[in-house]
Amino acid sequence: MTLMDRPELTVGEALLEAGISEEEFSESLRAVMLEEMPGAQVSVSARMHELLMEYSGLDDDARARTYDSAVERQLRGRVIAHEVARLEIGSLGAVAAAERLGIDGSRLSHRTREGRLASFQLAGRRRYPLWQFLGDEPLPGLPPVVAAMPAIHPLDLETFMVSPAEALADRSPVEHLATGGEVGAVVTLLEQLDRW
Repeated sequence: MTLMDRPELTVGEALLEAGISEEEFSESLRAVMLEEMPGAQVSVSARMHELLMEYSGLDDDARARTYDSAVERQLRGRVIAHEVARLEIGSLGAVAAAERLGIDGSRLSHRTREGRLASFQLAGRRRYPLWQFLGDEPLPGLPPVVAAMPAIHPLDLETFMVSPAEALADRSPVEHLATGGEVGAVVTLLEQLDRW
């Protein structure tokens, strides 16, 4: 079970359990929001529109009648805050990733540059997705998987990596790799994902 499976937790409790300070989270959130919302003019991204359509309970006509740019900015801010929280909770900072692997920061950077670990940038800091760790080791066969990863949002990649796939006997790519499954099958799925 992950922290995301426990909706009863407050944001503060989830951050505490994930080892993230509220100050660090606030700093990340502020940086991302400044990047995503630099001015007063805000347009709805396809992703945000999809989320609104799925969860708002409004149809397009009702949305058009109730449109308010201030409300839109507030909703966008909430979506961004939720995404930043998921990114922070679902990943490790460089220090924590190095500690988990039992290596120093220099070795971690080297492994990252060599494509042996997946990472992404959040508010100017490198983060390492939790799905790629099996205890204190990287998943078996990770380097070819990292090389095949398309340039997509880290949350979309996480969803792909932890979701069952028919081509992997209804196991997720993470489960497939963790149990010694053939790496090429995951690489093929990632290549197909990149074509979408």
